[in-house]
Amino acid sequence: GEKENDGIVIKKNEMVVISGNKKGVKILSIVKDITDKKIQMTYEEYDKNANTGKEMLTHNADETGVIIQGDIELTVGQEKYNLKKGDGFYFDSRLPHKFKNIGSRKAIMVSANTPPSF
Repeated sequence: GEKENDGIVIKKNEMVVISGNKKGVKILSIVKDITDKKIQMTYEEYDKNANTGKEMLTHNADETGVIIQGDIELTVGQEKYNLKKGDGFYFDSRLPHKFKNIGSRKAIMVSANTPPSF
């Protein structure tokens, strides 16, 4: 049978929303408590035209991810990058960065930060 609640499998409805009140952005932390973890992985949904906000994000980590659906504009420092389904990224999160959905439908990506930092 299927083993439940041993912490190995986390269902989507058990994930913690960490995007705050950012309009049209839903960032789910796959692990509820990141205190003693080495990696923080997130499942992220961006409605059409949604973005991570006017302020650029910075946190003390390396960040990597892959686009699952849609089109994302990633800004790192002064540079902008257009990412489509299947494209990935990797950068030093201490550099100011932000994400924006520039496509015509919801964008979905999965990303990871090490060490966990937000």
